Amino acid sequence: MEKPQYGHQVIFDEVVVLDQRKTDKSDIRFVKTRSFGNILFMDGEVQLSTMDEHRYHEQLVHPMISRTGRNRNLNVLVIGGGDGCAVREILKWKEAIASVTVVDYDNEFVIEYGTCRLSGVNGDAFKHPAVSYVCQDAVSYLQREKFKFDVIFIDLPDPDGPEMVALYTDVIKLAKTRFSHGIAMHVGPAVINPESPQRQIIAQFKTLLTENVGDNRIEMGTCYVPTFSNDWAFLYVLPTITLDRDSSESVSNNCKYWNYYKDNDFVVPKDLMLA
Repeated sequence: MEKPQYGHQVIFDEVVVLDQRKTDKSDIRFVKTRSFGNILFMDGEVQLSTMDEHRYHEQLVHPMISRTGRNRNLNVLVIGGGDGCAVREILKWKEAIASVTVVDYDNEFVIEYGTCRLSGVNGDAFKHPAVSYVCQDAVSYLQREKFKFDVIFIDLPDPDGPEMVALYTDVIKLAKTRFSHGIAMHVGPAVINPESPQRQIIAQFKTLLTENVGDNRIEMGTCYVPTFSNDWAFLYVLPTITLDRDSSESVSNNCKYWNYYKDNDFVVPKDLMLA
């Protein structure tokens, strides 16, 4: 299969189509490939690969929770994340986590993939007693829900067009009164070209976070995800940049990618840094 991906063509050597379906919200295609494991496509875009999704999800989750200090009984909100992989990473913090609420509007996808086809990948995350699932769109949920979560993860599809940028903008503005410790979000590919629309989108989100949660520290992190064929960018609203090493060691030892020993979560190559 050949597809355009952020300015270049990518070829995935498919072995077999494992599943293909259309839900009320998405076109889904799940394929086994020769070099990238099983890849999940949603609306023609790569959602995840079983070969390297751990890089994305570990980088999204652990730099955030490792800097919530020694807080315990954290109530965590995941916006999107219906594949359950971010939840898997959150649950690695065990006694630190009181509850995880997943808000995803594609109920058929969550049931068929989050709780079934990807259960071996996400460690049966949705069966954990601390995890609850709400089928609702993010904006409606945040408008209705008055509970203040400790940490919010925004794990929505890539902000690669006006509709998704508008959704991210609405979610950020609503989330500012719904967290007490921090927010972590992916913001698509980190690109070198300063004139790239994607780089401008990341700068726009960083400015938006600064305007809405300016009393907190805002950091950027990146990691390379082979299936995405790009360095991937993340933004974090943090209570502190200081790493809690005592609570991070056992989690890091249970990760494939995230390494707390290096303490380099926010070390971004100079040519990818925003002004």
